[in-house]
Formats: sequence, structure tokens, C-alpha cells
Amino acid sequence: MNYFITHLLNDLLGESFFFDALVLVFAEMIPWFVGLIFLIFIVFSYKRTIQPFFFSTTILVIAAFLNPGLKILFNVKRPFEMFQTIEPLFVTYGFGSFPSSHAFFFATMTVLSFFFTRNIALFFVVTSFLIGVSRIIAGVHSMYDIIGGWVLGTLFGLLSVWFYRKIIRNEPESSTNS
Repeated sequence: MNYFITHLLNDLLGESFFFDALVLVFAEMIPWFVGLIFLIFIVFSYKRTIQPFFFSTTILVIAAFLNPGLKILFNVKRPFEMFQTIEPLFVTYGFGSFPSSHAFFFATMTVLSFFFTRNIALFFVVTSFLIGVSRIIAGVHSMYDIIGGWVLGTLFGLLSVWFYRKIIRNEPESSTNS
């Protein structure tokens, strides 16, 4: 199934110059823009305190350093290295393919957006999805790499929000049995 979906999406390349350019933009350029939008919204959503900005920035830096360690641990080759039928739009090398750094990072950012900037969280869900799918189409990740990145990034984001609420803000447990 992983190979089938990855190959199916990668086969979309080469049909249209415009489509290939759009995939490249979403796979490599849009992530920088989305990250900047997130940081701007964090700063302007909390006019009285800068704490959410520093916390979110710290968590995203940790995510950026944590993911290469996971890639070394799992040591999975990229689709174009494993399968001769996968044609990459661009070639990227690094620590490995699983979990996708982009999917991990943007899933973490999406969870943080639900906590800190709920009014535009849907934007981060959609762009996280488009970035992940574009990296499969580009042939630099498989479906499992992206899904694994989303799952692990979401778990890391949820753990970070729990840490922020319980340790940093010292919020009491919410009681549902009143």
C-alpha cells in the first residue's frame, strides 16, 4: 500500500510544468512562509505577554533537532533510493526518510496553533497536509514517512502543550465530574 500510494502520487509529475512547479513550491518554499505566519500570529495574538512566542519557538527548535535523531534511529531510505520507478522532482539527502521532518515539524506547529492561535488553526492543518502530500508527489518521501511524521509530530505537540499547561502555567487538572 505504501509503495502503491507513493508511486501513484509520484506518477503525477511530468504531466504539466505548472503542476510540477506548484509541487516544488509547496514542498520546498511554502514551509518557510507558513512558519513565518505562525510566529507572526503567535506574537500578535498575545499582546501582553511574549511567553507563548518563546515557548512555541523553543518547541519548534527542539522538534527540528529531535527529528534527525529519529531518522538516524529508524534509518529508512528515501523512495527514490529504494525504488527505481520513483522519479524525484529534486534530490535531497540527509539522515534518512522516516519520519518526514516537514510532516513532523508542521504537525507540531499545527497542534501549537490549536492551543495558541485557534482562529487560524485550519490554515495550518491545510498547509501541513499540502506540504506533506507535495513531498510524496515530489518523490522525496513515501506515504508512511509523511503519516509517521504527522503522528509523531502531533504526539510531540500534544506533549508540549501538556507541559506548557501543567508545568509552565501550572494549571490545575480540569474536573469533569462536578
